[in-house]
Amino acid sequence: LNNAIYVYNNGNWATYINSGGTNGGTNNIAMNQGFFVQVNAAGTGTLTMNDSVCVHNAVGYMKSAKVSEKIVRLQVNDANKKDETLIVFNEEATVGYDGAYDAHKLFSFDADYPQIYSTANDFMSINSLPFDAMGSVPLDVRGKDGNSLTISATQAEDFENLYLKDEYTGEVTNLKHSDYTFVYHSGVINRFSLFFSITGVDENATSDWAKIFATHKNIRVVLSNQSNVNVSVYNLLGQMIDARSSNAQVTNIPIEKSGYYVVKIYNGKRITSEKVFIK
Repeated sequence: LNNAIYVYNNGNWATYINSGGTNGGTNNIAMNQGFFVQVNAAGTGTLTMNDSVCVHNAVGYMKSAKVSEKIVRLQVNDANKKDETLIVFNEEATVGYDGAYDAHKLFSFDADYPQIYSTANDFMSINSLPFDAMGSVPLDVRGKDGNSLTISATQAEDFENLYLKDEYTGEVTNLKHSDYTFVYHSGVINRFSLFFSITGVDENATSDWAKIFATHKNIRVVLSNQSNVNVSVYNLLGQMIDARSSNAQVTNIPIEKSGYYVVKIYNGKRITSEKVFIK
């Protein structure tokens, strides 16, 4: 059997594995509570329990020490209906699905509940990764079409910065400083990426339809056959310092302070980005 435990709790799934739980899932299961586990291979598995697994809630749960790990807990909210996902960096985890550390995503039967999950390995509620995979983590959400959803980081003490990139709009939000609210569109999939440093946000080079340069105290955007393009500029804290629409072939954006900046350009269909340095 895999290690994850699943309990259907008031319209949504609570999940628990050794790194932690989502939506209230814990290592304790109430008496007479129904729960699910998963067989990790074809055929049947066996789950046995005896009196030694019984605990009283007032007694601290005794367990072996955990290996070194860092945890991110993300929550998506729609009118007080919530869902959670965990990203865990663990020295013993792998990038593939591992029944000892990962938990598949089980989707709510109630369409009013928004859902958030890692898209790797056929969707995961709890995604454990090795530390050398701390680049970007692809995420997605489900919800009611046209509703306003909010993503927040409710646990991220182990990280100085936590950048959520909306691949649909190009917006980047540092979840350590603010939540991200957006309108859900059912036709948009693989919408989000989670980064742990600003350098990972701008890995896409500029394209043939847009070029971005730094010149003196200006950021210069050169467009080719484009109209109604949105240009956004972020500092290294992930804060938006300038946002504008442009129809011009050349757009100059004055920048007073020296340093690195990330420039995002969105033409309604495609996004391109570049990191520039202002002297």
